[in-house]
Amino acid sequence: MRRRKKFNIEDYIYNCLIPQNSITKETDFSKIISDVNSGNCALFIDTIATSFSIEVKGFNARSVSEPNNEIVVHGAQEAFVEAIRTNTSLLRRIVNNENLVIESTSVGTITRTKIAICYMKNIANDDLVAEVKYRINNLEIDSLVSSRAIRPAYTRQY
Repeated sequence: MRRRKKFNIEDYIYNCLIPQNSITKETDFSKIISDVNSGNCALFIDTIATSFSIEVKGFNARSVSEPNNEIVVHGAQEAFVEAIRTNTSLLRRIVNNENLVIESTSVGTITRTKIAICYMKNIANDDLVAEVKYRINNLEIDSLVSSRAIRPAYTRQY
């Protein structure tokens, strides 16, 4: 009888299926969460104790630069850009915490502009989050090109 070499699925996935420069093996769940919050993808396979952290970042857009309309002396020198994915990635990189919730939706009956409702689930008031979602979902607006379009009328302009 011929002996067969034992097949190791973990090694096969790691060595053969995914390029080596974009995958790491992980057993620490907090490290996996941190990697996912940084833009990686976690691959879990039933019956394997190890997961795989796969780098999936990579999209072109205008680069993140200093803000033009809000000059900051102390703190981060980065501003949001047009691409929502870039902005949410920037948030995830800065706030590398599993409690950061980013819920995507769209606004505007014509443009269906993609927006994100972001909050820390362990800090935010649930009633306030629900009120924000309610107001955004009930906006009657054709298009949204700037956050100024939905700010309250009583807000002072500086």
